Amino acid sequence: AQAAPDEEEVAPIPDVTGQDDENRDVVEAGAPSVSAPTVTEPTLSSATLPSGGRVFGRTEGPARVVVRATEESWIEVRDAKGTLWASRVLRPGDEFRAPDAPGLTMTTGNAGGVSISLDGRELPSLGEKGQVIREVSLAPSDLERR
Repeated sequence: AQAAPDEEEVAPIPDVTGQDDENRDVVEAGAPSVSAPTVTEPTLSSATLPSGGRVFGRTEGPARVVVRATEESWIEVRDAKGTLWASRVLRPGDEFRAPDAPGLTMTTGNAGGVSISLDGRELPSLGEKGQVIREVSLAPSDLERR
């Protein structure tokens, strides 16, 4: 069974007590506005890695494709049907474990701030720090050719 997509991140509601919640994610200014799909299953949004990073995406079993943040990086992941699986800022140490969904693609606002691994093998960098890359295929067959 696959996990439901992560819900889209939204700007935080101002805290009337004056205290900020450091764990809130927001979509970066200038990031594309997208509507979140209806989510009927719980999502994995705050599992923690031993390194202190958070895990998003696939919740059960191994994931062939893993996107890891080495710097703060906004990502958006959609499948061939247009279903939104993630639209969030990943912080260093966070990872998105890609589901086995056909036509999965990723857009990122910081190509040099994310790394992709396929079956545990690190792949070449997508681009430079701050470089916007659109619709990178996360299909294992496409990544094998990188």
